[in-house]
Amino acid sequence: MITITSPTFDPLGIESVDPIIDSSLQDISRRANRIQTLDGGATANDAGFSHADRTLAVVFPYTDTQFENLSRMVRLYPRLIVSTQEGVFNAIPERLQRRQTNATLTLLIMEKLSA
Repeated sequence: MITITSPTFDPLGIESVDPIIDSSLQDISRRANRIQTLDGGATANDAGFSHADRTLAVVFPYTDTQFENLSRMVRLYPRLIVSTQEGVFNAIPERLQRRQTNATLTLLIMEKLSA
């Protein structure tokens, strides 16, 4: 279960969805790159891990009411609060897509709010 809420008080600003297996919820990466050197080797820059590099793609079955509420929140709020099993995050709602049976909400994580 994932809960999406508005960052400020909004009686309609909450929605819970049950993501399906096609969701991308736990992908992580490091801020690293590899650079080729003239001697045939390589050097690397590694600035570690940051939640701000993560993108959540939540795929879920929806009702019309649920989709309309999420659509409203995506239009109104530049940031949303997202609660997952991993914690609570501040996220930019990048895209909400409707398909026949499932919808996809793409969220750009900006920071982790919980410990």
